[in-house]
Amino acid sequence: MSNVSITQRCNRGCSYCFAEDVMRATPQAAVYMPLDEFEDSLDFLERSGVDYVSVLGGEPTIHPEFTEMVDRAIARGFRVLVLSGGLIPERVMKKLEATSDNELTVMMNVAPPGGEFSQRELEKQQAVMRRLGAKVVLGLNIDGPRVPLDFLLDWIDEYQLTRAVRLGLAHPIVGGANAYLDPRDYPAVGRRVADFAFRARDVEVQIEFDCGWVPCMFPPGVMEELGIPPQQVGLRCNPILDILPGRQVISCYPLAKLAREALPLEQDGSWLADRFTERLGQYRPMMLYRECATCAWRERGECSGGCIAKGMRRMQSPVPITRSASRPVQIER
Repeated sequence: MSNVSITQRCNRGCSYCFAEDVMRATPQAAVYMPLDEFEDSLDFLERSGVDYVSVLGGEPTIHPEFTEMVDRAIARGFRVLVLSGGLIPERVMKKLEATSDNELTVMMNVAPPGGEFSQRELEKQQAVMRRLGAKVVLGLNIDGPRVPLDFLLDWIDEYQLTRAVRLGLAHPIVGGANAYLDPRDYPAVGRRVADFAFRARDVEVQIEFDCGWVPCMFPPGVMEELGIPPQQVGLRCNPILDILPGRQVISCYPLAKLAREALPLEQDGSWLADRFTERLGQYRPMMLYRECATCAWRERGECSGGCIAKGMRRMQSPVPITRSASRPVQIER
């Protein structure tokens, strides 16, 4: 997976934002990716055998040349995935409405009603869902153990969205100060997500997991009952390859200070991912829990030990982190 971060500016202010350090350090003159750099990014994706382009930021839709970038990507045969916070300018909304569902999807990162975002922002997101319908896939970053989830199913039905939800975990920035989900809360999140996953299955909504999840956070037997292979959640900490303005590539935003390269003009994504994997290998022993060292899932190659950034935070923390996911838990069906 590779993302093209076309802007380092955003119109939201998420407390858990994993890109804030990179955005803050970007000079004003370099916050928007020029069209020629975007074309170089498409060349890189093409060499890498990728047939879609994930466009993000910051908030990608505020880029002055966003619509031109969408046109250029589609003209070259790419499907476009727009990762947005949902506060989309009207000129861009008209472009998204006019573009075929087969050519473009908007993965919208939403926040629970009554959370840290204003009613006005919520209403703007709902207006986007109402107008784009099935072009929208909902995404939610979980930043606390009691985050509500059922509203996602309600919105999918109300606005006729794609019947899928992408769930992410709020990760720390290495060397940063953003809010993030404490691994001690993983078992509570695992129980909540498991309960939600059964309700989603009942209404034919697919759950997709972003990076950094670990199988031990779920109650025993849940993944088997849901038909989720452990490695589908346990092996998701790997180089994403975020392409930034200035022809720079980072392994991922939380690890931006540890792994950065110039965008290669001849090599492909596999070559670059291997370089990042080798460089970050020294940090891999910094796993989420002390018990990871003797974990059966890890020994079977079904889990890599969770997010490296969180493992590094654990090593720096004076508070010991323990797990309770192995306790039997009753899940409501």
